[in-house]
Amino acid sequence: METGITAEVTNTGDTRLSYIEVQAAFRNEAGDILDTNYTNVVGLKSGQTWEAYVSYLGDETVADAELEVADTTAGELAPPPEGVELIEDSLEPPEDEFGSPSVVGRAENGSDSSVDYLQAMVSFVAENGNLLSSGSTNVSNLPGGETWRFEVEYLAISPNKPDEPSDYTVTLTTSIQ
Repeated sequence: METGITAEVTNTGDTRLSYIEVQAAFRNEAGDILDTNYTNVVGLKSGQTWEAYVSYLGDETVADAELEVADTTAGELAPPPEGVELIEDSLEPPEDEFGSPSVVGRAENGSDSSVDYLQAMVSFVAENGNLLSSGSTNVSNLPGGETWRFEVEYLAISPNKPDEPSDYTVTLTTSIQ
């Protein structure tokens, strides 16, 4: 049976968090740290809540666990270069009972020059508006006039599989997250 800690982490500030990391410490009965682990997401909007889960990967019995916000970066991601745009995207259902939904999309470089680096960041959102997880994929050297097809799978690592995403956002960026 998998052990971990869940928490709702809310962005109470006025600014979008482009990156947020939470770290968990898992302790035994004596209070000794058995292990630490972390997880992160990108794109936590002001007022939005993230349903965070950090797993314990050790073999010893966990008596207590603590979770803290370890790192945040506020602000927006760098926009894509001029001429680069998202031309289609959709939330696709799992291929089978063991799979997860995915966002499939296409981005077009409508400019005359190559884009050195482009990343598609996907935030998966529950019906209640909470951020469930985020994922990304990238391409290097996208030539001018070409289209990039991408796919980002929703990965739920909680043993009590959280809600399936009902919505998502795709952000194209030249930032490396």
